Amino acid sequence: MKKTIRIALNRFPEIPDALRADPRINAAVSEVEIDLGILYHHYYMDGYGVRPPRVNHFDLEYLRFITGASDFRFRDDAVASAAKKRTLSQELGQAFFRYFMSEYLGIKYFAHMDKVLGKSTHAGFDGMSIIRRERGDVPDYLCARSVVKPFIGEAKGRFRGVSFGNNEFDNWRMQFQRISVLDRNGIPIRVKGYIVGTSFREEHHSRSYSKLYCEDPYSYGDTEFIEGEHNGIGRTAIIEHYARVCTILGFRLLSARLHFGIKGEFELIPRIRLWKPIGDLLDGEGFVGIHVGQYRPSYPYSNRRYDGGLFIGLRSNVFHSLIAAVRGDWSAVDSIDKESRIKEQNSVSNDYFTYLNDGTVIGISDLFRDSGTLDI
Repeated sequence: MKKTIRIALNRFPEIPDALRADPRINAAVSEVEIDLGILYHHYYMDGYGVRPPRVNHFDLEYLRFITGASDFRFRDDAVASAAKKRTLSQELGQAFFRYFMSEYLGIKYFAHMDKVLGKSTHAGFDGMSIIRRERGDVPDYLCARSVVKPFIGEAKGRFRGVSFGNNEFDNWRMQFQRISVLDRNGIPIRVKGYIVGTSFREEHHSRSYSKLYCEDPYSYGDTEFIEGEHNGIGRTAIIEHYARVCTILGFRLLSARLHFGIKGEFELIPRIRLWKPIGDLLDGEGFVGIHVGQYRPSYPYSNRRYDGGLFIGLRSNVFHSLIAAVRGDWSAVDSIDKESRIKEQNSVSNDYFTYLNDGTVIGISDLFRDSGTLDI
C-alpha cells in the first residue's frame, strides 16, 4: 500500500534526481510516495535491539490508524492521550527519516548517535571519533551512503506544524554544533547532515496535509571532509548499523564483536542455515536469518519454520563481509554497499516481502527454502 506526503526542502544547493519532476530542472517535486511496507521495515529495524515477541510488517500498529485517503493522514480517534501522541509522532518521525534518506537520497546505513558518541578505541574506526562539544541534545544518527559518504542526521515527528523559520527548527540546527567529528589527529572536520521534521495531520485538518521538511546543515569543524582520508567515520556508521541487524537476527556474539571492535574467530558457532527465496526472487541470493512465529522465533542455526510465520534475514554475502571484518579485516565492510544491491535497484516491496537496500529482508516464511548450511 502506498500513500503520499508533501515535502519541502531548504538549503539544498542541488536537488537530488529522485526528487525532481524534470531531471533537467533543479526544482523539487511537491510530494513523494511512501510505501507503507518499506516504512514499517525501517521502523522495525530501527526500533528494536532484540527480536520482539511479535512482528508482522503487514500489520504495524500505527498504520491501522491511517485513513483510506491517498495522502498519509491519521484518523481523528487514533490517539487518545497527549503522551501516546508524542511517542507515536517521534517513532514514526524516525521511520520517515530513514525512509526518506534511503529511498530518495541513497543513504542506507544508520547508527544511533548514543552508540558512537565518545567511542574512539574501535579498531575499525581508523582513529576517528565523535565527541560532545556542548551540553544539550545532539543529533539522532550517524548515517552513511557508503564508507566515503557519511552524514549526521536528526529526525523529528510532530502532530503540529513544522516550519524552517520557527524556533524549534533553530533548536534542531543547534544540535549539529554540539558535536565534533574528529580525524585521527584530533582535528574537527565538517560533515554534511540532514534534518527531517515530519508534521502529521488528522482527518479534521481538511485544509492541510502531512508534510516532511528536510534541510542539510553541517556539523562543527575546522577542515573539510576528504574522501579516502576520513573513511573511518563512514565505516563506523556501517559497522554499527549491522551490529543492530545481527542482534535482531540472533547473532549476539557477532553483534558484540562488531560493536566493540573485538577480533575473533567463529569456529564454535553452530552451523548457520542458508535460506534462498523460491524461483528467481531477489536474484536467487541466499540469506541468513530467523523465522518468527506467533509466539517465539527460531534460531539462525535451525531449519524450523512456522506456518504463517515471517522470515527476517540478511544477504549471505553481506554476512560474510561482517565475519571477515571481525576476523581482523575491518575494511571488508567497505564493499558491502555493492554486495547488498539487487540489480542496482533500491528497496523492493510487494504483498509477500520487503527488501531494503542494506541487504535485509522481511517476508512470508514459505517464500524461503532451506538450502543447507553456510560455510563461514
